[in-house]
Amino acid sequence: MVGATQYDDELLKTYGIRIDGDDGIDTTLDGIVDNDAFPTGYKAFYCMKYEISQAAYRDFLNTLTEVQASNRFMNSFNTTVRHYITIDTVETGYVYGCNRDQDDTLDEVNDGEWVACNCMSWADLCAFADWAGLRPMSELEFEKICRGEDAVVDDEFSWGDTVITRFTCLYNPGETDIRCGAFAAIASNRREAGASYYGVMEMSGNLWERCVTLGKSKGRQFRGTHGDGELDEQGYATNGDWPDTTAVGAGFRGGSYYAYDEVDWMRVANRRLAAAADSTRDPRWGGRCVRTAP
Repeated sequence: MVGATQYDDELLKTYGIRIDGDDGIDTTLDGIVDNDAFPTGYKAFYCMKYEISQAAYRDFLNTLTEVQASNRFMNSFNTTVRHYITIDTVETGYVYGCNRDQDDTLDEVNDGEWVACNCMSWADLCAFADWAGLRPMSELEFEKICRGEDAVVDDEFSWGDTVITRFTCLYNPGETDIRCGAFAAIASNRREAGASYYGVMEMSGNLWERCVTLGKSKGRQFRGTHGDGELDEQGYATNGDWPDTTAVGAGFRGGSYYAYDEVDWMRVANRRLAAAADSTRDPRWGGRCVRTAP
């Protein structure tokens, strides 16, 4: 993990913090751990192999009340670089479905169900995590997922080296992110598949990962509690230690399909947006969740 950025608070910029892998984080540098539950990546945890897909987010929406779902959904086709989920109004109420080709039939084979779900705000990701009994990852866990037990390689990507072959950026208004796990094949190796040390897909590129940051006080208060399957009446997560709907305490790691000449965003240790708070939805942003092992 590289040093402080313009988005980090003065504590991290000026003094830094001490990370004890087993015991937590010491923010005052007095040798006493201040948050013994902050997920440092040393203790075992589970991670979704793929980013949240359009189909998974659709299924999530279809379990919510009308009010809850309306707050977790971007009801607009004003751009093609967005998620493909739409609403079908039927006599029994709203039904959400994937409709990439924008015809009259939802959830067809070419309707983008297995494309990574973009346009997710921090509140959307947290609500999904709470509903699923999972939680957001910390930025330390992001690096652990990418690097595993390997030694640090300067400027490495999540597949373990610094090489990109035939780098492609979908920098045009008709294209967006790709299917989850698109580059993996039966006989592909880690580099060819773009997989992390543990086989987790698209940790570099496709969509930005949303992580809890060390760069803000609210992020450092994170204790890694799990969702309980219940949202509030408006469709928001209820975990008090998670960064709230303002997204202060959360940030971005791993880059996206929109990188064009900014391939550095995709490097494992790049923290330039790790503490950048943004509560809006954007075609470049997705997410996945984790859970602490018993």
